[in-house]
Amino acid sequence: MRPLLLLFHLFLFFPLFAQHHHEWKLKKETKDTRVYYRKSPDSRINEIKIETEFEGHLHAVIEALRDAPMQKEWLYKCIESKRLEQVSNWENYNYVRFDFPWPLDDRDYIAHSLLKQDPKTGIVHLQLLAVPTFLPEKKDVVRMRVMEVNWTLTPLSNNKIKAESYVKSDPGGALPAWLVNMTIDQGPLNSMANFKTFIKREKYRNVKLSYLKEGTSTKD
Repeated sequence: MRPLLLLFHLFLFFPLFAQHHHEWKLKKETKDTRVYYRKSPDSRINEIKIETEFEGHLHAVIEALRDAPMQKEWLYKCIESKRLEQVSNWENYNYVRFDFPWPLDDRDYIAHSLLKQDPKTGIVHLQLLAVPTFLPEKKDVVRMRVMEVNWTLTPLSNNKIKAESYVKSDPGGALPAWLVNMTIDQGPLNSMANFKTFIKREKYRNVKLSYLKEGTSTKD
């Protein structure tokens, strides 16, 4: 292979290898939740992966996760959440604002949400990706330009849902990376604990989403 062509192939595939260079390491574990972290190839902030289980059926979990106005009830430090645009049952745009302690400015982000389901297994994938220019920025609020959340929800055989959530984010501003990385598990653990109580509310117990299949349960 010619030297220039070899260099081209190395350049083309290097990002793929770089993404998997750092392995997941256990950050913290509670009774039913595990939080992992790894260094990001293109960010100063570590990536996070959360593994846990939810009690309840798939429709209830999806409805609760996507109930934008109610996200402030369980998302850690969230003080404002709302739906901006409903494109379809599978796609929408949401706004979220987080409270940051004085003298820091609050943070907010706008997420493009996409829902997909495997028709055979019933496994659901939910992605939220930041679209920072969807709305003008607010005064004294730092717009988060990096926010990616990927949920994988797998129905189990005992009316439980296996949940895996991958989070890549950056609060922006002048916050030192070492400080963010030191406390990066705090938000996910609190949010998960809150959500497990939140989905037991009456409004979600018997919900039935016409566009979603219950799925083929798998053994846990």
